[in-house]
Amino acid sequence: MVDILLATYNGEKYIKAQILSLLSQNHKDWRLIIHDDGSTDKTIDIIKELQKIDSRIDLIEDGIKCGGAGANFMHLLKNYTKSEYVVFCDQDDIWLESKVEELFKFMLEKDQSNRPVLVYCDGYAWNEEGNIFPESISTNHAKALEDFIIFNGGYQGCSIMMNRKLIDLAIGYDGYIHYHDDLVSLLAHSFGQVHFHPKQLMLYRQHKGAVTGEKIFTKQKFDGLFKNVGYLISNQHYNFKKD
Repeated sequence: MVDILLATYNGEKYIKAQILSLLSQNHKDWRLIIHDDGSTDKTIDIIKELQKIDSRIDLIEDGIKCGGAGANFMHLLKNYTKSEYVVFCDQDDIWLESKVEELFKFMLEKDQSNRPVLVYCDGYAWNEEGNIFPESISTNHAKALEDFIIFNGGYQGCSIMMNRKLIDLAIGYDGYIHYHDDLVSLLAHSFGQVHFHPKQLMLYRQHKGAVTGEKIFTKQKFDGLFKNVGYLISNQHYNFKKD
């Protein structure tokens, strides 16, 4: 069994397509656990309609507002996961039908040492015009903790699968958190193992409302990128890593 954690907020434009891509997965032994963070659009209505066609969709309605994607994902991870393996799911992507199957097989190959293990995959960026970009979206890979420590964030949450050892470490942490994926990535590099699966297994949607920003770059976006920055990683990510 694989638990898929989906943190939602005002996702009516994309949520149906994402959940339908989960229903099409080759690997069928999964449970989708959803927690909404106070949506004011039709996100909840769409989820409840999809629940009627698949009992594996579990909408948590506990009345708690987390105040952000990172806190929402951690709320799910700490309170509602039971499986040995967990993946994060963004509300606005599309997963290729082999994504869970490929990550699960890869994880079983690597999860042999009774240590925390994180595996993550690659994907294709695509934009609101429907253009798919063939270049890798996973461009930064750390061989060791000393390399990862200066990353401005962790590996993309929607690309990650964790084993129970890593999950238990993450839910035991009670310090400052900026994003959920930064936490589990740092814990895996600090106390366990990290493995990259180079296959592109998802469409990573690029739009102005995305929480983690765009992965498609142009010359104009680089202009002035390093002017008056003053730091290598953001203050939020620095404060988390320091804590």
